Amino acid sequence: MYSYKQLGGPAVAAPLTNRHRRLLLPAVIFAAILSLCFIVPWIQNQSRIRRLPIPVNITGIHKPAAEDEWQVPWNWDPVIPVYTAFPKVYYTATSRQTDEAVVKKYDPYPQYESPSYKEQFKSNFVSCVGPRGTRLNQTDDEALYGLVGPLPNAYPKAPLGSNRVLGLDQDICFDRYGKYGPYGLPAPPGTTSVPKRIDWNRLDWAELQQTCIRENSDRFDLSARKRPNETGYDNYGGTTSEGPQPHKRTAVLIRGYQGMVFTEEIIMTIRSLITELALGTGGEYEVFFLYNVKGLGRSINNLTETEYQQIIAERIPPEFQSMTTLWNEMLWPDRYPLLPERARIVHTSQWLPVQWFAQIHPEFDFYFNWEMDVRYTGHAYDLVSKVHDWTTQQPRKGLWERNSRFFIPSYHNDNYSWFSEISQSRYTDEVKSRSNDGTIWGPYPPKKQSVKPWDPLPPTRGVNPEWGIGEDADLVTFLPMFDPPDTHYAFLHAWFNYDEKLRGHGGPVRRASIVTFCRLSNRLVNMMEIENTQEPGRHMGSEQFPAAISLHHGLKAVYAPHSLFMERQWPAQAADFIFNNGDQERVLNAYPYLPRTGAGSGGTDSSFGMGREHNFFTESTFYYRAKLALSLYLKWLGYEVDGVGGEKWEQERGTYCLPPTLLHPIKLRENPEESDLEIPP
Repeated sequence: MYSYKQLGGPAVAAPLTNRHRRLLLPAVIFAAILSLCFIVPWIQNQSRIRRLPIPVNITGIHKPAAEDEWQVPWNWDPVIPVYTAFPKVYYTATSRQTDEAVVKKYDPYPQYESPSYKEQFKSNFVSCVGPRGTRLNQTDDEALYGLVGPLPNAYPKAPLGSNRVLGLDQDICFDRYGKYGPYGLPAPPGTTSVPKRIDWNRLDWAELQQTCIRENSDRFDLSARKRPNETGYDNYGGTTSEGPQPHKRTAVLIRGYQGMVFTEEIIMTIRSLITELALGTGGEYEVFFLYNVKGLGRSINNLTETEYQQIIAERIPPEFQSMTTLWNEMLWPDRYPLLPERARIVHTSQWLPVQWFAQIHPEFDFYFNWEMDVRYTGHAYDLVSKVHDWTTQQPRKGLWERNSRFFIPSYHNDNYSWFSEISQSRYTDEVKSRSNDGTIWGPYPPKKQSVKPWDPLPPTRGVNPEWGIGEDADLVTFLPMFDPPDTHYAFLHAWFNYDEKLRGHGGPVRRASIVTFCRLSNRLVNMMEIENTQEPGRHMGSEQFPAAISLHHGLKAVYAPHSLFMERQWPAQAADFIFNNGDQERVLNAYPYLPRTGAGSGGTDSSFGMGREHNFFTESTFYYRAKLALSLYLKWLGYEVDGVGGEKWEQERGTYCLPPTLLHPIKLRENPEESDLEIPP
């Protein structure tokens, strides 16, 4: 507080005036208050950031061992990978037998002739004829063989999700012969028992499936399913009839497209799905090939039957031609006139072909959207049946809160019940403002929108905590359903014909789940169709629409937490901090400098956001950019990758063996050795 004057020489300090003295004390007091309120807490917080591990113990969830403690880097930035600091893990299990692990035939099907099964479902099961002309219960040519027992080499545990929680077998692995041997993969030298050789080009998989369904027709209700109308559905949450029920049926829609190359590996994959899902179950599943025709210049509906069949004959292998349904984007302008053109392109309209297919085939209870670049290294029926049973038993209470989070076994003490309880205590501000206990219960439409739920209202909140147990899931996803607003999600603004006033405020309330490999109920598909065709013609991007409609209309949507393997050994705390980082705003209040506005796997720094996916998804087994998936699959097929796998490696150790694992994406060139292990575009 000095005044300086230049007097032709050195500067001279003028003494303080009485006015300056009167202002000095208030200024000092103000500075002290400012320091106490803002500066000192900021310095203290920075000190805590540098010296404390993540304070997860305040939630009572996880008490890490000393070697498991992980600290938030003082200069943590969500766009900079943290996984590079973690040690790599190695997947080197082989199919070589030991005293404890032996190769056995694997049969995941129920005991169809048992009294308990017949009490639950109608009529008698008839074993179907397989591709070699013999009924499947009379031959082992179509059977899968796996190494059963403790794996000979310790297989790393999955950091995210748990096949054990879903009821999937843990102590088993399959090599490529055990999985694809029945479907055309040549047996290795020295094999004593091999499946009967057949001419696959003379096979008609559609006819095999139809014969199977006819022989088991008494087990099913093959009539069209009820569609919603102005009064909605009569049965909210299932049938009320007593006695043995018709077995529900699922259409498996394998998604193909013009330009795809039918490699031997792809052909064997399709054969395995038909045999394991459709023929092995007596027709509970029916497999279709839904093929996108490009560059036609006119709608598929305008083709003659001859032109339609000519396209199939030119582009589809003979064995799959009769099970193929063609579609193209030229169908949509007339069918969905309310949708803007940008909403009808393939990247935002992947469900339009499914909705269209469901109108042609309304006799199915479920539609499974099976992406062509998904592989399962176990038995397909084991996966879909266990996922169905587990999702059916999930209660509605806290379901949307569980759906938004990764189950992390090491962090949640390998206890899904505990995970469920603590998930209900974490919610978004938006949900908190609209419910008493901060959880979603029943229909949850966007505010100020004329979205009318099609079903009766759910039970009174809190009266029936078991509501939903025994109810089939309308939507099953294989990655969490996160809250898109405030994330850097690539298709954040892909929503159409909702209130445009929401455009600058995060958009309508909704959820999203990346990778559209999922199962939808007939009820959900029809609701999506109604939203598209009735005024104002609402629509969302493909990864948002099913989850959003389920949320708005109060349908049962469930994320199935299967095992996701990773290339690094993630500490438990680090995994939760990065992948469930939307929770951190409320749990980690010692870190106010980290903005958190979502919940679960959402939030500002969600790993589902662009520029933030690298910590996990580039080196995992299931995501649209999962690099580890292709690396493991190539080794499994017998190719060498990074010094593991290949002919010499397997001669010394045995064939490469993988436990049942969902892999995505698998994009193989005609020569798999030339497949690019870089992140696919």
